[in-house]
Amino acid sequence: MLRSVHTMRLITAFVHTGRLFTSGASAFCLVAWIFGSGQALGQENGLVSALSEHPDSKSFNVYQVNSLSPLIDLGLQLQEQNRHEEAIDYFKQARQVSRIQNGLYDETQLALVEAIIESEMELENWEAVDKHYQHAEHLYHKLYDLKDPRLEEGLGKVSRWLSFSLSARDSGDRIDKLFRAKRIYTLRLQIAEQTLSKDHPKLAYLQENINICDKQLYPIPSYINDDSRRIRDDDSRRILNERNRVPLVASLER
Repeated sequence: MLRSVHTMRLITAFVHTGRLFTSGASAFCLVAWIFGSGQALGQENGLVSALSEHPDSKSFNVYQVNSLSPLIDLGLQLQEQNRHEEAIDYFKQARQVSRIQNGLYDETQLALVEAIIESEMELENWEAVDKHYQHAEHLYHKLYDLKDPRLEEGLGKVSRWLSFSLSARDSGDRIDKLFRAKRIYTLRLQIAEQTLSKDHPKLAYLQENINICDKQLYPIPSYINDDSRRIRDDDSRRILNERNRVPLVASLER
């Protein structure tokens, strides 16, 4: 489920940075933080009680080395309990700690952004989701080169969001999203041409979505007034309506 996916992603990130943690290790850090490093761990019911009375995310010292694991683990637990607004607070605070400890471009940052996106989607905060996907795209480019399959995987996530947003959601700047979608599909096509056979169906799929973006960005009027060489008002309205109706091929997204 959601917690296990993000736990594995965050564990992987910690492996890459030399800070491997597991749920048990994180819980140990958290309990030690709450009760003091000199106290032993209680029984399981005592641990659950301690976690239920979790401290505010802002109470963690962002400059303290051992503050990252408890923040992440608490965020994941709150996310599992559908307490998404609180989870986001912990993930954002964890991002600050990670930036201080590991820099701006680190896989822990990426995993935390993806975790925030999951909670923002549950809350249907679509503009926030779009903003975080833009940040995720930036991180994908900074962390992975064109030959790294993780770049294509990440760009696929962003383009799936844009396909969904353009087809099913009416929020944000549609033209901006179309330009972003075209840019991502074009780069994905470039990667596919370098890694897949020429007859692979993915190439045709990506080119199709590029064409759809172009059609919506640069619509061609069906009728031109030969006298004034201007688009008739009724045609202009029809073109704009069609421009907003034609969806990206979200169902074909791979």
